[in-house]
Amino acid sequence: MLRCRGGDFVYSDSEMDTMLEDLKVLSTFGADGFVFGALTVTNEVDIGNCQRITAAAKPLPVTFHRAFDHCNNWQKSINCIIDAGFSTILTRYHTVKFLSVAFKRQSIIPLQASYISFSSSSCKQKIVTEGVSLLREITKEYKGRIEIMAGSGVTPENISVLLKEAPDLDAVHSSASVPRKSLQAAPNTTIPLGTFDGNNQKETSKDIVSQLVAAAKTK
Repeated sequence: MLRCRGGDFVYSDSEMDTMLEDLKVLSTFGADGFVFGALTVTNEVDIGNCQRITAAAKPLPVTFHRAFDHCNNWQKSINCIIDAGFSTILTRYHTVKFLSVAFKRQSIIPLQASYISFSSSSCKQKIVTEGVSLLREITKEYKGRIEIMAGSGVTPENISVLLKEAPDLDAVHSSASVPRKSLQAAPNTTIPLGTFDGNNQKETSKDIVSQLVAAAKTK
């Protein structure tokens, strides 16, 4: 992933230079694709900076990451992303909304449901309904033009439902992670290290990956 910092997706010239240099180095070491996304100050796709990345990455594919979830108009944004030369879009926002309704039908609560807060029941219904229709609409309308990858909260327990409800979905993203104990003999828990606290590490689970693949094949 080409991302020189956290926070928003509006990048300065020096930040773009840094990420372009990262791209060159990663290409030299055998990277087979990149993930990137840039927006303007008004939350539109930054076509200029995006094209700088896709042009420099050729012939390797580039995925437009979750900056897409911050865009104001998803239809206009997808067309801009296609024109900028991206091969895939990774979306979390629409996936979380989608899973909320899919598992509500089966009386199952998805892992990432807590990411959405609702101020009223009418607001909840509106978001849930939009989640289902949007993910279906996006994957159906743009099938063959760009790949749509759904991510966030995807688990072996819900992947089959996701693929069944959105049959035109091209790919799924999951961390498939589990907590990992600190290697320190006696971790100091009194002084937090910030967002990426060393005492809250995760690692990919081979078992969960296998379960995800098996569940996806039996959708």
